[in-house]
Amino acid sequence: MVGMERGVFSLQFVKHVPNALSILRIVLAPTLPLVAWRSNAYAFVALYAFIALTDLADGQIARRFNATSMLGSKLDTTGDALFMFFAVVSMFVAGLEFYPFPIRWFIILLIPNIIYKLANLFVVRARFGHYNAMHTLLNRIMGGVFVFLPPLFILLGNVNFWIVVVVSVTMFLFSVEETITILRMEEYNPDHYGVVGSRLRKNKTR
Repeated sequence: MVGMERGVFSLQFVKHVPNALSILRIVLAPTLPLVAWRSNAYAFVALYAFIALTDLADGQIARRFNATSMLGSKLDTTGDALFMFFAVVSMFVAGLEFYPFPIRWFIILLIPNIIYKLANLFVVRARFGHYNAMHTLLNRIMGGVFVFLPPLFILLGNVNFWIVVVVSVTMFLFSVEETITILRMEEYNPDHYGVVGSRLRKNKTR
């Protein structure tokens, strides 16, 4: 009986871990520009990597232990948005003092994409009555690519201009796909694979 109670307690504890990790990301994300300004690049990368791991772990744990919830989804969305925003601010802060021209182009090209990405939250609000972000297949791919860019820029300080253009255009197209997915859904599902992802899954199962 005691063992069963401990098992139930452990399971309930684990179910709170994803939300705790999202809250930790929300708290730590605003410190990124300060570390980029006051510390060296390696300290920034270490903090950045830790925050990125919380983003990876919260969703995995939530799905593994069936601990998904609307609150958890909103915390995850807030954490992701703050993480992305302050990562870009960090590159701007570091670029002002230490790095050459291309990093400024990255900021110029990326900011409109981030605004569009955030605008999709309002599209969800207009259609389904709450703010949330989609975890489409293309968004997950873009998130995986984007997560490596800030530390890469801060460590190297110089990346080919056309790489920046390709990333920015790709991010824009993926956000358009997210908008189309939201408008086509009859019932909100943050883990919807998206128009492209759903079509790829159908072709794979044939």
